[in-house]
Amino acid sequence: MSQENVEISRRFWTHFIDHDWDAWWSLLDENVEWRARSDKPDVDIYRGHESLGAFVDAWTGMFPDIRVELAGDSIDLGDQVITPTLIVGTGVSAGITVHDPYSFLFKIAGGKIVLGEEFHDNAEALRAVGLEE
Repeated sequence: MSQENVEISRRFWTHFIDHDWDAWWSLLDENVEWRARSDKPDVDIYRGHESLGAFVDAWTGMFPDIRVELAGDSIDLGDQVITPTLIVGTGVSAGITVHDPYSFLFKIAGGKIVLGEEFHDNAEALRAVGLEE
């Protein structure tokens, strides 16, 4: 089952990259909990599709060309997967292009992401689950 979870994580980001929003949303549990990175101004816990949708809309509004680049192999933790990425986009207001590393920790159940957490890197995500890199 865990390799299947790694594939779900990879498909999730592929759908985001391709702007295949129906397929992207289909991989998120209806009651998904999403925890934004603690150093960002919109730090919060977003629960459910509606709340997460508002969060995603805010980001795509600020960075209309936002993309996620996969930045390495996912780490298989059974029902959890850590995937390193690089978020790239140009801000609408200042025109500055950002390249921001993120690692995403997903908990997957029943073929859907039930929990998403954002971290700076894999080491921080591993510490959050009680492991060290």
